[in-house]
Amino acid sequence: MSAAVSVGAVVLGAIIKLPLTIVVFSGVLITYAERRGAQDTVSTGQLAEELAAR
Repeated sequence: MSAAVSVGAVVLGAIIKLPLTIVVFSGVLITYAERRGAQDTVSTGQLAEELAAR
């Protein structure tokens, strides 16, 4: 019984963690793009190159 509960907790944690990680990453990416855009005019391609280089 305790093994099933442990497995269930791990699965539930993974189900909750994945969307949360996506939301946090999206927020960081949007914030970076906004801050970078405020510094200078930049295209999507330039942002992609800068992020790939880091």
